[in-house]
Amino acid sequence: MYKLFGLEISPYTLKIKSYLNYKRIKYRWIKNPKSKELHKLAQLPFIPLLLTDNNEVLQDSTNIIEKIEPNYSNNSIYPEDSRLIFISSLLEEYADEWMVKHLFNYRWTYEADQNLASKRMAASSIPFYIRYLLPSRAASEIMYFALKVGITIILISMGSTGLVIRSIG
Repeated sequence: MYKLFGLEISPYTLKIKSYLNYKRIKYRWIKNPKSKELHKLAQLPFIPLLLTDNNEVLQDSTNIIEKIEPNYSNNSIYPEDSRLIFISSLLEEYADEWMVKHLFNYRWTYEADQNLASKRMAASSIPFYIRYLLPSRAASEIMYFALKVGITIILISMGSTGLVIRSIG
């Protein structure tokens, strides 16, 4: 059984999760970003990471799919026509590299979205022992405050990018 390491708020993790579900590939989803196994296996410090049945470590969502697809030809994600494969690859590359900029702009530019995203991040980052020592709301608020400080820095550094993205759309 495969092991997928990643968080619910990661668009790349959700891409792999969706792919594995579509292909009906059995996997265990490990959502703990502090997992010792994740840190031991990771060649690069980002998610998703997929550990295959033969203990091959794969990272980068596009690379993961390209490595697995030949082994699971049922319900191919690639069209049969080579011209359509090119268009499909072009759209996938655009979505992976450029649409994510819009995602992060909207995730961190507006206060309601900042609050929701930071609470979701905080919930996934609360250390195991704090979950049991403090009521869940108190632990979530502590992590939320810590992330809010980081978000302010992100927003300042994204300021001009956010304006550029909004003026384009």
